[in-house]
Amino acid sequence: LWTNILSDNIGFKVKGNKASYDQWTITNTIVIPEQALIDAGIYCDDDPSKRLSRIPNYNWQNAIDNAKDNTDEEEKLIDLIVGLNEDDYKQVAESVLEDIRLALEHTGLLRHNSAAIIGKKLPRLDRICNRETRETCDEALRTSELKRKQMKIPGVKTSTLTIPRHTAPGNLSLDPVRESSESKNRYEKNNALLEPLHENLAENVTQRRLMKYIIECSENQVKEFDKQEHPPDIERPVAEVLACFGCDGQPASSCHKAQAESAAEGDGDLPPHLFVSPGGFHTVMKMLNANGELFEDVLTHFVSAWRNTIDRQKWFLFPTDPRQREKEHPWCLLAHYLDAAVKLSEHQGGCDVSANDVNDFMLKRAQTYPLCMLVLLETRLASIAKMMKNASRIGERGSVELFLTAVKLAMRIFSMTHKTDYMRLSCNVLIWWHCASDLQRKVYSTFIFTQLTSNGTSVFHDLFVELSVKDVRQRMGKVFKKGNELDMEHSCATIPDQPAAKVESKMLRNKDASSDSSPSVYCSYVTSDFISVYSKIRDMDLWTPGKAPIIGIKGSSNIYAKTDALEIPGRKGGKLHASILNCITGLGDKRTREYFYQFYIRVNNRVERPEKEEDGGVRLEKMSSTVKKLEADKNKRILRETTTKAKEIKDNMKIDDIIEMYNKLRSTSSDHGVNLSELPRSRRSHQHYANSLASARQRVFRKNPNMKDDIANRIETEFMEQELSKEEDRAATLKDPLFTFPDSVRGNDRYKETFCLLLEPLQL
Repeated sequence: LWTNILSDNIGFKVKGNKASYDQWTITNTIVIPEQALIDAGIYCDDDPSKRLSRIPNYNWQNAIDNAKDNTDEEEKLIDLIVGLNEDDYKQVAESVLEDIRLALEHTGLLRHNSAAIIGKKLPRLDRICNRETRETCDEALRTSELKRKQMKIPGVKTSTLTIPRHTAPGNLSLDPVRESSESKNRYEKNNALLEPLHENLAENVTQRRLMKYIIECSENQVKEFDKQEHPPDIERPVAEVLACFGCDGQPASSCHKAQAESAAEGDGDLPPHLFVSPGGFHTVMKMLNANGELFEDVLTHFVSAWRNTIDRQKWFLFPTDPRQREKEHPWCLLAHYLDAAVKLSEHQGGCDVSANDVNDFMLKRAQTYPLCMLVLLETRLASIAKMMKNASRIGERGSVELFLTAVKLAMRIFSMTHKTDYMRLSCNVLIWWHCASDLQRKVYSTFIFTQLTSNGTSVFHDLFVELSVKDVRQRMGKVFKKGNELDMEHSCATIPDQPAAKVESKMLRNKDASSDSSPSVYCSYVTSDFISVYSKIRDMDLWTPGKAPIIGIKGSSNIYAKTDALEIPGRKGGKLHASILNCITGLGDKRTREYFYQFYIRVNNRVERPEKEEDGGVRLEKMSSTVKKLEADKNKRILRETTTKAKEIKDNMKIDDIIEMYNKLRSTSSDHGVNLSELPRSRRSHQHYANSLASARQRVFRKNPNMKDDIANRIETEFMEQELSKEEDRAATLKDPLFTFPDSVRGNDRYKETFCLLLEPLQL
């Protein structure tokens, strides 16, 4: 057999005079029996010719040693792991074009845009990320509608037995003793035990203890195998080449750092065959939050169509659970594609249009108007997030390849929003998968990447543990009570033995973010939210040929978007820096490649990750991407360069920054009629340097009364120049395959097929 563990935190509020938090770690111990490994093709003792190789497919250390001081070879290594190739762009293209095609197929219904279409059925929008998933969703809708019609026909009898749409792959009857006529709960499905540990998973000592635990489990399995007599040609245990610990992002990042420290010290404490797997559920959540941070202003404008308060909008923008977006964001995407398709067809005299036509039209519109390009970029990242989320559902146990494609693309946005933990994790996972042996890849993709729910749906392994946390919460609540430790032990011992119906959790962190794992949810229903956002997009002429988008109203007149500046629509409005338009394909890509070079090629898996260039680091500074933040940045910079108050200097500047600014002022002080003395060579206090700079500025500004205003005006001008966007720059960015798509996808007849977009009569 083979064992891996999956862990997450759970805590209880301790009330009273000594209020605190009672922290625990919940662990699912997954035991994979030998027969399950045989059925999955991992052990092939009957036919040695079919055995999977245990030799690593790639030796990373040898590769970087051979490429040392050879720039071309180092660039090839960067491309190999974090570079985007045609297959990656093909995945994005399919995801986008399938959404556009769905809009075209249902335009006749959706164009009515009235209350009469609320409740009408479409294939599951949130599940479609390529042609395969589209066909699956179409088939689910057709099958369900056929059954519904049969039930209405007199004399036709239907069975009351519910047959799950998804079934477990292979022979996963792991424990024959626990077989029963009732459906299996998810613990039985995965042969999982639920175990509590009265420690905090966020602490390094707990993380190291769990890593050591799974290593010892693997070593004990190998020792037990060696004690027994076996035929000479039998395969050795999987535990000899892979030990796995799965958790969410923060502890996984700390574990990866501990592994890097162990490798650098050469102590062998954490051996190379240990793989700490960061969960896909939290990776999706991190990407959605990064998307919300980067596109907060423009998303808020559209989300306000159906979420009318700031708190409700932030619930969408910065989710604590990816499910908070999955039912709403796809409708927003559909509204953009629908409006673009209808406006294009009308502009061409009612001609039929294809998915390729709509995409090309949106690119032209984006080239003309910076606002349209910003919206287009956000829709691309939304499609990538949908790819990542649905990677857990494709095939029998998910698609690791699709997930890693989405991870590579997500690194570009992680690098722009200071997601340092996920930059480390993304690089490590991509390298591990590329170098892993065929056997390791098979075990990971079949038994670790996802786990099964009671109805056979595959979910990311960290979501599986989140559901266990919810199981315990339903038993024990959120508040610490006397006897809590005994209750925890009892709950973890008895929950896995309960019937499936009692175990399945329908909610996670937010009561509004309901589970979608049920196979009975076979369609998406048109909602009033779609009608609201479609009306908003249509009325602002965002995708209307020959017209500038309307971004606001002043008096009785419309305010129109400019072609040379990135302005945000809405009541408050404002301008953004145009650099956001190429932050993914430009600076984000550059940061990703530089990060990988510094920390995985120049120094392999460097422990510390500095952000100062002089320390051999890479800046992952969060981009200022909202009007409010840019205004604050401008004001802060003006204050830093003009204030004559020592307290403000000390509060807003570090010692090194003060010294640098003082020396810069001193170098030009003679030009302004003032002689400033050199700062003391010995290190002084923060307050001393603040006083020195404040005094120097007071002297210079007294001698030059206009200088302070000149500095402020110069900074104002610099910020205004950064708001300018040139059409030729946008055209160059839009040539990236992320927007234009590979010919191998565009040439597919499916995306060249044209559709008539006339209104269809409603069937009530």
